[in-house]
Amino acid sequence: YIDVAEELARHGLQFHVNTEIGNVTLGAVACAATKDSSLIATSRYGQISSFVTALKVVRPDGALAVISEEEDPEEMRLWRSSYGLLGVIVEVTLRVQPICALEAEHRIYSLAGFREAVPDLVRQGYGLMMYFFPFADRVVVELRRELPGVAPDSSGRWWLRNAFWRRLGPLIALFIKRISPTKGVEHALSRAFHRVMRRGMSWLVRGKRTRPNAQIIRYADDPGPVKYVFSMWSFPEERYFDILEDYFRFCHDYAARTGYRCDLPAVGYRIVQDRNALLSYTHDATVLSIDPADTGGEGWDDFLRAYNEFCSRHGGTPMLNQTKHLTREQVRKAFGERLETFARERRKRDPENRMLSSYFAEFLEPGP
Repeated sequence: YIDVAEELARHGLQFHVNTEIGNVTLGAVACAATKDSSLIATSRYGQISSFVTALKVVRPDGALAVISEEEDPEEMRLWRSSYGLLGVIVEVTLRVQPICALEAEHRIYSLAGFREAVPDLVRQGYGLMMYFFPFADRVVVELRRELPGVAPDSSGRWWLRNAFWRRLGPLIALFIKRISPTKGVEHALSRAFHRVMRRGMSWLVRGKRTRPNAQIIRYADDPGPVKYVFSMWSFPEERYFDILEDYFRFCHDYAARTGYRCDLPAVGYRIVQDRNALLSYTHDATVLSIDPADTGGEGWDDFLRAYNEFCSRHGGTPMLNQTKHLTREQVRKAFGERLETFARERRKRDPENRMLSSYFAEFLEPGP
């Protein structure tokens, strides 16, 4: 994705969604859920597949076919959230737009201040990405707004934010764990690290005319142990702020019970309602997400299982390709009748289950 974004920029063009994970392939983003804050005044949708207009595919029976939004919009809705289960994508056509500057800054809020600020930020046309610090009662909001007709002229120091996620953040978190003789020392050092992180983002990562593709991150193909992992659930905007407060309490309660804390800040996005894919996680409403992140050490998987239960109880919707340890019941509760529709249509197109993985079979095939 990042390679195509850089080539587009050389021709004065850009993607509508400049997602952070630059190593993802065009085939993947065309048929799977992606996350990025919706630039609501311009590009609008936050899911890349919504800008896919045509696909060339190899069906499960080996036949070559072309799927287009213009000729068969309902078939395209299936493919946009098909996760490789309907066939192999060999060519993707996406809408692009003339490149324009991206205004960006970071602001620090208390949890209560964040709740109060969001409606006005949305009215101003900002796309919102968030960083959550439950043990400091703080939220950092990354504000992004496209400026159509304005040429970009700076990096906005996106490279600092990108360096944090690519290597620096996980490296420091792992170093703190390694040198801390007790959990108390580890938590104290983590609080100091997170405080510096918040201040650094708010002071340094900003710009009036930043290059939109500069926010895309090229990760190492094999990062080794110095990496981060994450998981995602989204919630309807009208209930989100109460749920976020509950999430902060959940983190405190889980830490008191088990001693475990995520060693990196959770993130979140505001994504507008989008019905362009059948299994869109924003199908029914505009949502905001809560995405815990960690270096993936001991305790992370147990935390995620507990977090999944928390999110399902609160009526959340996961990303089928980016939410770990989902259960059949959680997926069916979140997607309901739309999941049944997709399962039925998938079986029509692949009756021999040539493309069906064991992971998706758990969610799509009839239970015992």
